[in-house]
Amino acid sequence: MVDYVTELTGDWALSLHADYGGKSGLYYEYFNSVKQPAYGLVNLRVAVENATLRFEIFGENVFDKAQYTDVASNFVTGGLGDLGIRGRGSRFGGRIKASF
Repeated sequence: MVDYVTELTGDWALSLHADYGGKSGLYYEYFNSVKQPAYGLVNLRVAVENATLRFEIFGENVFDKAQYTDVASNFVTGGLGDLGIRGRGSRFGGRIKASF
């Protein structure tokens, strides 16, 4: 994780944030027939803020790395094939926060 903050003009500050989270490969059931390879996700955030306002843009899983939250093998699905529930793909957005 990397965080960087620098002062701008007046009471405004610029903050940059980047993080990387990695997972090792794993098998989803005891037959070891379906394996999720190791993967890593990158998240980025840029914000400009003062004491009362914060403007932020962000990206989560910015490289759209495929990962699965659950997988069932062909054996478990009764011949329907290997089925998986894909994790969240890339997500980008913005936030505005006001403090009173």
